[in-house]
Amino acid sequence: MAGIPRGNVLLQFAALSLVVVAALGAALGFLGQRIIAERIQDGAAATVVDTIRPPLEASLAGVDARTLLNGVPSERLSEATDALVSDQTLLIRLWDREGLTVFSTREGDAGSGFLGQNELQRAFEGETVHVVARGAEMAGDAPAPERVLRVFSPVGTAGGTPEAVLEIVQDYTPTASLIQETMTTFYWTLGGGLVLAWLALQGAAWWSTKNVSRLYARLAYLFRIGQDLRSSLDLSEVVAQTARDAAILGQGQYGFVCLLEGESQELVLKATYDHEKGSIGHHNRNVDNGYLLRAAATGEAVSARLPERPLRAVFGIRASEGPAALASVPMRIRDRVIGVAAAVRHPSVQAFSPAELAPLQELADQAAMAIEQASLFAKVRSYASDLEISYDTTLRALMAALDTKDAATEGHSERVARLTVAVAREIGVPEERMLDIERGALLHDVGKIGVPDSVLRKPNNLNRKEWEAMQKHPLLAGLMVSKVGFLEGAMPILLYHHERYDGSGYPFGLAQDKIPLEARIFAVVDAYDAMTSERPYRKAVPPEEALQEIRANAGIQFDPQVVVAFEGVIHRLLIVEEDVQAA
Repeated sequence: MAGIPRGNVLLQFAALSLVVVAALGAALGFLGQRIIAERIQDGAAATVVDTIRPPLEASLAGVDARTLLNGVPSERLSEATDALVSDQTLLIRLWDREGLTVFSTREGDAGSGFLGQNELQRAFEGETVHVVARGAEMAGDAPAPERVLRVFSPVGTAGGTPEAVLEIVQDYTPTASLIQETMTTFYWTLGGGLVLAWLALQGAAWWSTKNVSRLYARLAYLFRIGQDLRSSLDLSEVVAQTARDAAILGQGQYGFVCLLEGESQELVLKATYDHEKGSIGHHNRNVDNGYLLRAAATGEAVSARLPERPLRAVFGIRASEGPAALASVPMRIRDRVIGVAAAVRHPSVQAFSPAELAPLQELADQAAMAIEQASLFAKVRSYASDLEISYDTTLRALMAALDTKDAATEGHSERVARLTVAVAREIGVPEERMLDIERGALLHDVGKIGVPDSVLRKPNNLNRKEWEAMQKHPLLAGLMVSKVGFLEGAMPILLYHHERYDGSGYPFGLAQDKIPLEARIFAVVDAYDAMTSERPYRKAVPPEEALQEIRANAGIQFDPQVVVAFEGVIHRLLIVEEDVQAA
C-alpha cells in the first residue's frame, strides 16, 4: 500500500519550525539578557549595601542629617568609610531629603546638589535603587572606569525613619564580567535547548506524518478496494477479491469468505486465497467452526489462536503444521449479517490486535454491500432472462398464429428469422444486434393483422385498392410495435423491409444506404424464401434459380454486397443439406 509523499511535507515543516524556533530563541535571548542583567545588578547592589550600610548606621546613631552639614560627625564617618573605599568601591556619599550631599568620601562634595531626584525620592521611600552610569559622570581628579554602578539605599537614623540616603559608587567592570559569563552560559544552554526542541519537533512530525501516511495508505487502499468491489457485478469475483484483500490487509497466509445461505442460514465457504501461492479457490461447502459462527451470530469481530493444523479440518485444504491466528469479521448490511470474512496467519502464536481487526472490518462492510449488489443483479438478470424468454415465446406463438391465417406462408417467419441472422453474421453485424434482427424478422408481417383475409388469401393478382391495403402493412407493424419498448430494435425491418435498393419500394421510397442494413439483409432473405416456397398462385422454384433471380436484381431491388454474403450462406447450407441427404 502506497502512502502519501512525506518528503516535501517534512521539509516544509522543518523550515517553518526552524523559523519559529529561531524567533523564539531571539525573544528568549532578549528577555533573558535583561533578566540576567537585572538579577546580577540587584545582587551586586544588595551585597555592597549589606557590607557598607551597617558601620555607617552605627556611626550615625543619634545624629540627624542637618548636624552633618556642620561637620560634627564627619570625623566618625571618615573613620568608618576609610576602610570601605577601595579599587572597586569608588565613592560613598550621604544625601538629605533636600537633595544635598551631607557627607562624601571625596573632598569638595559636601553641600553639592544631585540632579537624579527620582532615585533619591524612591530611596527615601524605603527602596534600594541602583543605576548604571558612565564613569565620566563622576567628578574628581582620579581616573574613573568606563561604567559604574550607583546604589542608593535608605539609612535609618533617629526614630528609625530614613533621614538620609546612602550612595555607593561601584566599579561596574566585575559586575559586567559576571553578566557576560552568565549570558554566555545562558546562550549556550538556550541554543542547545532550542536545537533539542527543534529536533524533537522533527521527530514528532516524522512520527505523526508516518502514522498519518499509514492511515492514508490504509484508507486509500480500502477506497480502491471498495471501488473494485462495487465495479463488479459477478458474485464469484466479488467473494474471491474479498478473500484476497482479507489476506493482504490481515498480513496473513490465507483469506476466506463464507456466506449465510438457505432458510437455516448455514455458513457456506465460498472462496479461499493462498497468499504464498497467489491462488484463489472457489468452494460451496458448509463450515462448522465456532469462531466463524460466533462472528456471524453476534455481528462482532473475533480474534483467536487456533491449535495445531486447524485449516485441514475446517476448510479442507492442505496447511502447514503449527498454530495459527484467526481474525473473523462479520459482513454486515445495516443490522443484518450476510457472511464472514476471515484472515489466517500461519504459523503464528499471536492473535490479531483490535487495531489489526479494524481494517478487516472496514473491508468486510464494503464487501457486504458489493455482495448484496452482485446478488441483486444476479436475481434481476435471472428475472430479465426469464422475462425475455417469455417475450420471445409469446412472439413466436403470435407469429405462428399469424402464419395460420395464410396456409401458404406457414413457417415462413421462423425460416426467414434464422436465415437473416446467419447473413447478418456473415456481413459482420455486431452480435449484440442479433436479437433485435431476429425479432424484426419474426415480426416482419405482423402488420398483416390489419389486412383483410380476402386480400391475404386471394389466389389471383390484387387490384389497385387491394394492393394499397397490402402496402400499408409495414406502417401498421411499426404502429403496433412502437408501443412495446423492448421491440424498438426490431423497427428497421418492420418499417423498411419492402424498400428497394433503387428507391422504387414502399412505403417511403428509400434508396441504397438510406435503407437500414437490417432491412436490406431481410429483403434478400424474404425474397428467396418466397420464391422457394409454394404459393396458391405459383409453384416453388429451385434454390439455384432463386439465387439467379436475386443476382439479376442486385443493384436494382437488392444491395449487391448483401447478395454476395447471402450467396455464401446459401451455398454452405445447400452443401450441408446434400451431405445430410447422402448420409
